[in-house]
Amino acid sequence: MINIHSQRGLTLVELMVAMTLQLILLVGVGQIFLGQKQTYQVSDAFARMQENGRYAIGTLQHDIRAAGYTGCRTLSDLRPNIIANNPPDYSTVGDAVQGWDAGQWTASTIGLSGSSGITPLTATTDAILISSVSSAGANLTGNMAANNANIQISSNPDNLEQGDAILISDCENADLFRASSVSSGGTITIAHAQNVNSDNKLSKAYGGNATVLKFSSRTFFIGVSAADPDQRPTLYMIEFDNATPQPLVSDVQEFQVFYQIDTNADGVPDSSVAAGAVTDWANVLGVRIGLLLRTDNNLAVDPQAITFNGANANPGNDLRLRYAFWSSVAIRNRLQ
Repeated sequence: MINIHSQRGLTLVELMVAMTLQLILLVGVGQIFLGQKQTYQVSDAFARMQENGRYAIGTLQHDIRAAGYTGCRTLSDLRPNIIANNPPDYSTVGDAVQGWDAGQWTASTIGLSGSSGITPLTATTDAILISSVSSAGANLTGNMAANNANIQISSNPDNLEQGDAILISDCENADLFRASSVSSGGTITIAHAQNVNSDNKLSKAYGGNATVLKFSSRTFFIGVSAADPDQRPTLYMIEFDNATPQPLVSDVQEFQVFYQIDTNADGVPDSSVAAGAVTDWANVLGVRIGLLLRTDNNLAVDPQAITFNGANANPGNDLRLRYAFWSSVAIRNRLQ
């Protein structure tokens, strides 16, 4: 029979053994926690990088597909009569898509204001301009009394405002003008006075079958904001008539663009070239875009070996994770 009163404490050896076992257990639990935390951080960063990449590619795909749209026809078949002051380049099929290779463009090339606080990475990344009109649009409520009469529509799905560049088309003719005023309420009235246009007269008095659409011209480029303490390269979009760029996705290290051109006029792309090798932008039938995204530093255990566009994408051997996104997009309005 055990006498419990004979147990007076622990020997020093027993205490040391117990403490050692506790330390081993604590170290094991700590390693498990740190491992799980590292796994979560890596998974979360990689998922965020993939989501950002898909969003950026999707935005570019949408604009490229619609390049050169004029409502129901394309710039290949219908050239707008442009009376807007500070007119956009949208009179020939080659105006719909244009691009610049790294080292071949500057902030002024894309209309970026020096006061924007954005430094474009012109030496290492490409830039692309895509022009089109909105896909929503609104129909006229009735026939215009004359070619200088105000335009009336029943709704405003494109949120047209005073000063906007607007295209009106009936599939036979098209005019691109600026709105001198846009009313609100039931019936929307759009004026095209001469104070914002070279003339207050359109090429014709349009009927109820005409569509009114907002003109859109966007340039995509990589830049770094002076306000960002981490100086992360970011994919920006700068719109026609607006010198303030909009950030789309951060941590975009590389942006490369290639153009699929038709060299024998058979309606099929024959080669994929950089912007500097395009001799006629009207021959571009598609665009291949490449984006290299990265995570924050110190997530990888060892430097990631990765190439992008045939070059080492981690020359500094940092501990970031990187992923390359590539997509080929057809310009629908140029395909036969």
